Amino acid sequence: MKVYRLRPTAEADLDDIWLYTANIWSTEQAETYVSRLFDMFVLLGTNQGLGQQVDTIMPGYRRFLCDHHLIFYVCADDGQVEIVRILHEKVDIRRHLDEQQ
Repeated sequence: MKVYRLRPTAEADLDDIWLYTANIWSTEQAETYVSRLFDMFVLLGTNQGLGQQVDTIMPGYRRFLCDHHLIFYVCADDGQVEIVRILHEKVDIRRHLDEQQ
């Protein structure tokens, strides 16, 4: 059984991360970095308590830092983690999370 799922916003974030990394460094680096993010999704899905609760930012959300990106997720009722956003650590987090409400 899959331990995580991606919201469309998270899928778009991954596309943006891949494109940015490929344009700045290389497609090989983009593949490596995005693969590392997917490894973190599995880790979070099997260890849901790893992330920090961020109820002050968005009730029910947790976050986990992977290199320079924050993975925001919720623990779903079906036992999976739902990856909501993958945001660079330097962006206005609250603004980006509020956009999807």
